[in-house]
Amino acid sequence: MKDLIRRLRPETFDEIIALLALYRPGPLGSGMVDDFIKGKHGKGGATSDLPQLKEILGDTHGVILYQEQVMKIASALANFSLSDADILRRAMGKKKSSEMQKQQEKFMEGAKKNKISQQKAQKIFELMLNLLNTVSINHIVLRMRLLPTKPHILRPTILLNSWQHCSAARWIIRIK
Repeated sequence: MKDLIRRLRPETFDEIIALLALYRPGPLGSGMVDDFIKGKHGKGGATSDLPQLKEILGDTHGVILYQEQVMKIASALANFSLSDADILRRAMGKKKSSEMQKQQEKFMEGAKKNKISQQKAQKIFELMLNLLNTVSINHIVLRMRLLPTKPHILRPTILLNSWQHCSAARWIIRIK
């Protein structure tokens, strides 16, 4: 972790959250960490010739880090509805092989209709599969740990505004 922090040199809270998402076996072993660091420092990184991906992955330097990005990619490249994209996300997270096979076929068919090569679609699907992450929980834990020690950095209103759609956050707030 220390090496990753030194290499990334995070400057914003979002970069700290990305660092937590990157510090897992999948991203560490796949080269995604290096792509993210290169992208952050303007030395290349992950690239795609698909304009839909550039918009979705711009904030993460071309690297898929979050579940929300997986859902947006499925919607943009394979015409998944939001509910279908959520089913894909859940299937990937649970790694049910029968459901994954159905979702992969649906993704590949949708990508084909959008004139995306099967090779590119397969690669993107595999990247999405390797990357699923529960970043929102990491986000909450980090903010809750920082709040007592650094109240001047994190105000409760910031916490509440960023958590308004997160059921775990509502649960934590009710406990307090």
